Amino acid sequence: MAITELTNRIPAPSGVVANDWAPVERLLGAALPTAYRALVDAYGPGDFGGVLRLWSPNAETTDHAFARQSLEHMDRLGRSFAGGRAPMPMLASSPTKGALPWAAAANGVACFDTVGTPDSWKVVFVPNDGDPIAFDGDAAAFVLAVLDGKVPGFDAAAPKTFEPAR
Repeated sequence: MAITELTNRIPAPSGVVANDWAPVERLLGAALPTAYRALVDAYGPGDFGGVLRLWSPNAETTDHAFARQSLEHMDRLGRSFAGGRAPMPMLASSPTKGALPWAAAANGVACFDTVGTPDSWKVVFVPNDGDPIAFDGDAAAFVLAVLDGKVPGFDAAAPKTFEPAR
């Protein structure tokens, strides 16, 4: 399982506050993937390698707050796709028709493509200036691929660290 490999390579911080997923899932009208919840429950909000910002329902800073950041990025993505970018099939209730952002980088945003049941959702990276890149793996596998430079636009030289949000 990718979360086990990730926590073996980058130990999770101690003292992570347990998440209350029910309010976020009510707001979204859908459950979130088990692997994503495990990732956030292990690490909490913060930055992987200084290149990927993980959002959490319990974040005390707005830069890491899942609901706020997801809604803001859905709006931005909706405007971007409406402006002529390649279509991305998604949740009917969101401006992007189903792209559910869960993490951000300087060069784009990581989303779930919400087709099917939550545990079958694919990770899609939407670069700031290109077409969406589908990723075959869960949220933790995506983090590993980013840190290993296996996702276009990310460098394998990124530090293999996690910095909790302050």
